Amino acid sequence: MIQGQNQSGLVTLVERRSGYLLAARLPRISAELTKAAMIRLLKPRRGAVQPIKLDNESEFAGWPNQRGKE
Repeated sequence: MIQGQNQSGLVTLVERRSGYLLAARLPRISAELTKAAMIRLLKPRRGAVQPIKLDNESEFAGWPNQRGKE
């Protein structure tokens, strides 16, 4: 989701089966900020996170192997 001229955005992570939602605001859209927000959201749930499916958009370019591993 992109908002306004500043190109701020929202990262959402949804567990498909339960619908559990994690969300974080991005001050601007970039691969680096997207990756940092996803790590920040998932870090407290380490061990419970399964492989992640990502869109093939440029903001996910910095995500290694699209698997959710640092």
